Amino acid sequence: QTASERGSSSSCCCDHAIVFVPGYQSTIEAPLQAGGCASITKIRLRYEHGWSIDPRDVRNAIQPGKTKYMVLNQPYNPAGTLISRPVFDQLVDIAREFDLVVLCDEVYRLLEHCDNDNDNNDGINNTNRLPPIAQVYEKGISCVTLSKPFGACGVTIGWLALHNNNNNNSSLKQRLVDVQYFNTACPSRASELQAMMVLQCCDAILERNLRIIKHNKSLLEDFITNKHPELFEWVRPTAGAIAFVKFKQGRRLSLNTAQLGKLMMQEEGLSMKPFYCFTDSSSSSSNDDNDDDLDCFFRVGYGESKMPQALEVFDRFVQRHKQEWLDNTKEREE
Repeated sequence: QTASERGSSSSCCCDHAIVFVPGYQSTIEAPLQAGGCASITKIRLRYEHGWSIDPRDVRNAIQPGKTKYMVLNQPYNPAGTLISRPVFDQLVDIAREFDLVVLCDEVYRLLEHCDNDNDNNDGINNTNRLPPIAQVYEKGISCVTLSKPFGACGVTIGWLALHNNNNNNSSLKQRLVDVQYFNTACPSRASELQAMMVLQCCDAILERNLRIIKHNKSLLEDFITNKHPELFEWVRPTAGAIAFVKFKQGRRLSLNTAQLGKLMMQEEGLSMKPFYCFTDSSSSSSNDDNDDDLDCFFRVGYGESKMPQALEVFDRFVQRHKQEWLDNTKEREE
């Protein structure tokens, strides 16, 4: 994925790029670190807005004649949310108007699970699935991998897709191939064979993984909304196997999620992905008038069959400290 971003930014001689925070680190930093873009604007997404993208923020961030590149991540990591199709279409229209190359990290695509899905439904539901950016936009690049929807992380195989009806894409494609060759030369033959095996039974794997995801999401929802609503809240995820959960009392307790995770590791041997994995203190945006309490958020993964056991440990840890946290919060408010 980093190689693809490097190739894309270099191909358009980019002076300026647009990314979104919080987000997966490579989608934020690669345009700068690869050396292809002189500067980036980090548009801050908001919890209170459901982690959606406001097309007006994108338009305001564009520097005419300089902005040539934008990185999207849908389904969205770390929150497991999806922008609506009308918002997606508006972003495509803006990109087309300003002739932007758009890389969309789509690694959680095919793992959509709508809010109205029946948790007992083992079938694949694609009612809220966005189309690949490469399908709808001439300068769109879709980034896909076997690791997320098919659970084949060790295979380390993915691919890029470009729009068929753009003659200029032949040059872009060659640049991407050149970058891949420079960095990796070629994937291992063993990985290629394993990838073929995965794709031959991909429907069955997707069905199994979605069944696990839906079950685990229901457990996590019960933990947040029923067991500990005083402590945690979220934007309910609709895709992927991740959620960005807010520790509601963190600011009042002066306990950010890095500290919370350290305490839990010491007591239970269980780790979490704290806020700093998805943002940094230098993040700025055209609409950055507050920090969204980002240091109170942590990411939860719920795509594995062993997740319920981990959630039990987390619940035990929370139960041990819950009354203390609530009492301390009450004292500070008084």
